[in-house]
Amino acid sequence: LRYVRSILQNKDTRKVFFFLLLNLTFTLIEFLYGFITNSLGLTADAVHMLFDSTAIICSLIASVITKREATNHYTYGFGRVETMTGFVNALLLVFASFHIIWEAIERFYQPEIKEAQSLLVVSILGFLVNLVGIFAFDHGGVLGSHHGHDHGGCMFLHVLSDTLGSVGVIVSTLLILMFGWTWTDPLCSIFIAILTIFTTWPLLKSAGNTLLQRIPPHIDLLLSEAESRILSIPGVASTSPPHLWELNQGNIVSSIKVMARPGADEGKIRLEVAAVHKELFGVRNCTIQVD
Repeated sequence: LRYVRSILQNKDTRKVFFFLLLNLTFTLIEFLYGFITNSLGLTADAVHMLFDSTAIICSLIASVITKREATNHYTYGFGRVETMTGFVNALLLVFASFHIIWEAIERFYQPEIKEAQSLLVVSILGFLVNLVGIFAFDHGGVLGSHHGHDHGGCMFLHVLSDTLGSVGVIVSTLLILMFGWTWTDPLCSIFIAILTIFTTWPLLKSAGNTLLQRIPPHIDLLLSEAESRILSIPGVASTSPPHLWELNQGNIVSSIKVMARPGADEGKIRLEVAAVHKELFGVRNCTIQVD
């Protein structure tokens, strides 16, 4: 309840919260009618909408948790909550998408659709729900003001892909009603599953790299320049390769060991090395050891 109150106090997150309730309600309806009509395409669209709902839930919770101050036990704060939940959600969705593709291939040999007219009504309503989502996330500031990246833009892309999935279900249902082409339903589900994998993969890759503490790609090209500038600092004899990682997206942390010449001002060296890392890498937290 504490999280809900915090979410409802903000205008942008309140709007997203109400869309979440609408999206979850219709996701359950799609699962139900997907089972009743035996439509794999509608079930695939429901899985995609369920992932988007869980992603929104994680983003809303993260928008509250990441505001907490660091503690004695969590000295770096709670910025990685968002990264961890995003990685798990994306991984589960990829597995679910491959399962849908496998089931769709089997369904090609025994296509069977019941109550196609009800399926058309539900798919059109799903399309309208996604249009509401597009309007809700059409402003980059939604869920993006407290993070180092544009969360609103990311969610907008997810809802947009959901909308395309709903269009696919509508088209396949019309083809079934007009021509009896029941094979278009598993074809539509494969289309939605592949679309889901493509929209999810960038999140999975980005979150995975962050959890593995990979050096952010844009920093790779600046390492040699940073080394040259540090070696040019008065009193610096040598330097070890720096350790850089992304605590969470947009928050770079670094540590480096520098060998100083006899009589050098170690305090000044620390300040200048920190300034180089901050200017080139955007580092917020830099640990420097001077020997």
